[in-house]
Amino acid sequence: MIGSMTVGRWVLVSCLAIGAVPAQDDFWAEELRSAERSLLKGRLAEARDLLEEIVLSRDEDPDDERPAAAVARRAAQGLLELRLVRGEYREVLEAIDALPLQDRQDSGYRRLLANARFAVGDYAGTRVLWQALHDADPADQEARYRLGLVLRETGDRQAAFDLWRAAAEQHVAEDDAKELAYTGMCLAELGTRSDVEAASAWLARAVRSDPDRPEARTAYGRLQFRAYGEANGFPSGERDLQKVLQENGEYHDALLELYRLRRANFQLDPRKTEDLLGRALSLNPNSVAALIERAVVLLDDRRFADAASVLDRALEINPRDKRALAHRAAAAMLLGKAQAEAELRARARAVDPGFADIDRLFGDHLVALYRFGDAVPFYQRALDAEPGSVAAMHGLAKALIYSARNDEALAMLQRAAEAERGFVHPWRSNALAVEQLLEEEYQEVAGDSFAMHLHDDDREVLLRYLLPVFREAKEVLGDKYGYKPAEHVSVEVFHTWADFSVRTIGFRGFSALGACFGPLITMVSPADRVLRGQDFVWASTAWHEYAHVLTLALSKHRVPRWLTEGFSVYEEGQKNPAWERGMERDLWDAYHNQEVVPLLQLNSLFRGPRILFGYYQGGLIVEYLAGKHGFDRVVELLRGYGDDRPTGELFEATFGVSPREFDREFLAWVADEKLRGLKLVPRFTDASIERLTTQLLREPDDLDARVNLGWAFLQRANAIDAADQLRRVLGADPNHPRGLLLHAELLRRRGAVDEASAAFRAGFAAGADDFDSRIAFGKLLEELGNVDDAAREYQRAKACWPRCTDQTVAPNLLLAVLLREEGRESEAMMELKGYVARTGRAFEPRLQLAAMERELGNREEEARLLQEAAQIDPFMRDLHVRLGDALEALGRPEEARTEFEVALAVRPAVDRAYLQATAAEIPDPQTAAEREARAEIYIRLARLAHAKGDDDEAFRELERAIAASRDGSAAGEAAQLLQDWR
Repeated sequence: MIGSMTVGRWVLVSCLAIGAVPAQDDFWAEELRSAERSLLKGRLAEARDLLEEIVLSRDEDPDDERPAAAVARRAAQGLLELRLVRGEYREVLEAIDALPLQDRQDSGYRRLLANARFAVGDYAGTRVLWQALHDADPADQEARYRLGLVLRETGDRQAAFDLWRAAAEQHVAEDDAKELAYTGMCLAELGTRSDVEAASAWLARAVRSDPDRPEARTAYGRLQFRAYGEANGFPSGERDLQKVLQENGEYHDALLELYRLRRANFQLDPRKTEDLLGRALSLNPNSVAALIERAVVLLDDRRFADAASVLDRALEINPRDKRALAHRAAAAMLLGKAQAEAELRARARAVDPGFADIDRLFGDHLVALYRFGDAVPFYQRALDAEPGSVAAMHGLAKALIYSARNDEALAMLQRAAEAERGFVHPWRSNALAVEQLLEEEYQEVAGDSFAMHLHDDDREVLLRYLLPVFREAKEVLGDKYGYKPAEHVSVEVFHTWADFSVRTIGFRGFSALGACFGPLITMVSPADRVLRGQDFVWASTAWHEYAHVLTLALSKHRVPRWLTEGFSVYEEGQKNPAWERGMERDLWDAYHNQEVVPLLQLNSLFRGPRILFGYYQGGLIVEYLAGKHGFDRVVELLRGYGDDRPTGELFEATFGVSPREFDREFLAWVADEKLRGLKLVPRFTDASIERLTTQLLREPDDLDARVNLGWAFLQRANAIDAADQLRRVLGADPNHPRGLLLHAELLRRRGAVDEASAAFRAGFAAGADDFDSRIAFGKLLEELGNVDDAAREYQRAKACWPRCTDQTVAPNLLLAVLLREEGRESEAMMELKGYVARTGRAFEPRLQLAAMERELGNREEEARLLQEAAQIDPFMRDLHVRLGDALEALGRPEEARTEFEVALAVRPAVDRAYLQATAAEIPDPQTAAEREARAEIYIRLARLAHAKGDDDEAFRELERAIAASRDGSAAGEAAQLLQDWR
C-alpha cells in the first residue's frame, strides 16, 4: 500500500479550481485568484483574509460592487477547506449541514462534506458522496482515487483496485495537472512494479504541467520511498518532499511523508525528524495519521500509557480508524488489558473484516521492544490472513533472525524478494547479503554453551581469547542473577564493523560494538581496522552482551532498553573498574546543560545521537539503585517488567519512590557523588545558548552568564561574538577571574603568546580554575620551552579532573611524554601507571609500560600489562610472543604455550603491526620473513614441550619449524635440536 487518505491542502486547492473561471477583468475574480496563489504557496493567513473579504463583500457591499455568486461560493468553500486543514472536521460538517439544500448539492460542498465525513469515520456517508461524484463524471480522477480509498478502508479491496486500474483508460488533458496527479496516485495504490512505473510517469507529467501544485510532487516523493527505500545509489523521495515544503509551505501530507521517510533512516538527526511530526500536528492538531505516528514512538519507547492516551485522542476524532484501533489494541495488550484488546480488535474488524495488518502491527511493536520470539506468532497470523503481505514477511524475517532461527529467516526473506520483485528494499537486501556472507566466509564452532560464528581470519585467535570470556560470564553472572540459559547462545563475531552493523540493524553506521537479542549476540571483531584506532576493549563488550542474555530472559524481553543497557554497563565496572566508558565529561555537560534525561523519557535516547549517553546514564541508575537499595532489589525491578508492569508502578512498589521523586534524588546523587570537585568548562549546547541569551535579556549584569555565553561561542569557533561578551564582562569587572581565562584562550588562539600567558596567570591568581585552561596553558609553556612550569600546570590539571581518561588531553600522558624527553623514566613510568590503572582502553601506554617493566625485571607486571593489552587487541603476533616469553620466565609453561599458539594464529592480514600498511604492503604469509618468524615460534613451542618431557610433541614442532624456515637460520637451529634431543 502506497499511502492512506488524509485531508491535506491539495483538497483545498482543487475545490477552489472547480467551476467556470470568472472574467479576467472582474476585481473579485482576481482576488479569488490571489487567494488561490496564496494557498498554493502555503500563505494560509493571507489566503484566509482574501477569502473572508470576498464573502463579507457578498453580504455587505452594494449590489453592483458585490462579487459574482460563483466567486463568493468558491470563497466560502475555501474558508471551509482552511478549517479542514486545521482539523476542524465537525465544525465543517455543522456549517455545511446549515446550508440550504440547493447549496449542499453543489459539487464543491459535496467534496468538502466527503472529506470531513471521512476524517471522522463516517465511511458509509463518504462512499455515497464520492460514488455520486464519480458516477456523474467518470473522468473525475480525484473522485475515482478517493472513492477507491474509502472502498479499501472498509475492506472492499478488489473493487478499489478495479476502480484504480481503470484510471489509466481515462483521457486526461496534458494541462490538467490535478487530474494527471490523481491518475498517477490511483496507479501507485496498485503497488506492482509496472503500476508504480506507470504512476511515476503520470506524476512526472503532472509536475511538468504545473510545478506549483503540491499533489503530484508529494505523491512522487512517497512513490520513490516505496520503490527504492532510500537505498544508496537510488533516487530519494526526500528531495521532492523538501521541494514541496519550500514551494508550498507547511503542507501536511509532505510533512508526514517526509517524517516517515526520515524515521526509516536511523542515521538522520532524529530531532529534525521529530520536528516534522510536530509541524504536521501544529498545522492540524486533529490529524489522526500524525497522532498515530506520535503514539507509535511512545509505544516503542515503552511509554504505553502515554501512547494509549494519544491514541484515545485519535479515536475521539475518528472512532473507526482501523490503524488507530490496531495500535490502541497493541497498547492494551502491552498494558495487560486483555478484554480491552479484544474489544479494540473487534472494532477494527468491524470496519474491515479482512484487516490482516492488525497482527502485523502487533508484531512490529514487539520487535521494536526486543520481544522477538513473542512477535513470531503475530506475523504468522498476519500472513495466514494475507499471504502476500511483504511487510509481514519482513517483520517475521527480522524476528526470526534475532531469535537465531537463520534458516527460517532466509526462506522468508527470499519469499519477500520474490513477492516484490523489481523493488529495492535496503534492509532485505542487506539481510540477504549477510546470510550469504555467513555461509561463505564464516564457520560455526559449537561448544558446551555457545555456538560461535567466526570469520576465517579471526577464528583461532578468538576461540582462545573470546570464548573463555563468555564461559566465565556464564558462570559468574549466572550465579549472580540466578539464571543460566539451558539452550546454546549464538554468537556472531563479524570481521568488519560494516558487516556487524548491517547484521545488527540492517544498515551501515551503527555506532555500537555489540548487540544482544536474547539467544543471539552480535559483535564486531577486534581485528576491524577502524575500531583498532579507538582502543576497543572486546572483553568488556563480551561481558556486557552476555549480561543482556540474562536481563532479557529474566524480564521476558520486556525490560526497557535503558535498564538492560544499564545492567550491562554496571556489570562492566563490577568486573573491572578500568572498563570505564570515558563519559564523565559527557555527564558533566549533560548536568550543566540540563540534559540528564528523566526516567520516563530515557528510552528516547536510544533513537538518536545520544544513544551512548543513554547506555551510560542507564549504568549510573543501576549503580545508584544498587548502592542505595541493594543489588537484589534492582533484580526484583527487572523481574517486575516480566509482568508487563509500567515503570512508575514498579518504582513505587520496589523502591517506594515515584519517577519524579527518583529523578530529583538521582540528579542530587550525580552532583554529589559523580561530579563533586570537577572543574571543567561545560560544552554548551544550542539550547543552553538560548537559555543564556534569554537570561541575559532579563539580567544583563549577570557576568557569569556572559562568560558562559562567551565560552559557548568560542566552542563554535565564533571568536567575534565571544570577544563581544568578554568585552562587556571585563568592562564591568576588569579582574573577573573566569573572564580572564576566557580572555587568555582568545589570546592564545590569536597567537598572542605573552599576553595569553599573562592572562592565564592572572585568571588563576584571581581564583579561577578549570581543566581546559590548565592544559592549554601547559601546552603553551611547553612550546615556549618552559618544561618545569608546564609540568606543574599538568599536575594542577589533574586536580581539576582527577579521573580523566581522554588520551588526547590526559595530564598523565602529557606528563609521561614530557618526563621521558627529560630522561626522568621512573617518574614517567609512575604517570603511565596512574593512567592505565584508570582505564582499560589504553593500548600503547600498556605496551610502553610492559617494556619498561621488562627492563626492570618485573616480569609479573609485564605479563599483566600485556594480558590487559590483549583485551584491547589480541591480533598482534609480537604481543603474544612477548607475553609467552614473560609467562615462560615466570614458570607458567602452559599459559606460555597458549600465547605462542595464538601468535601463530595471527595472520599478517590482521596483525596490528601492519595496521597502517596498505594492502600491497601487508606481507604474504609465504614470504621468507614470515616463514622464519613462524619457525622461531615453533621452536619456542618445541622447547616448552621438551621441558615437560613430551618429546613427540617437541619433535613435531621442530619439524614444523624446518618446513616453515626451509633454508633459514631457524631450520638449522631446529635440525640441531632434533639431533640433540634424539
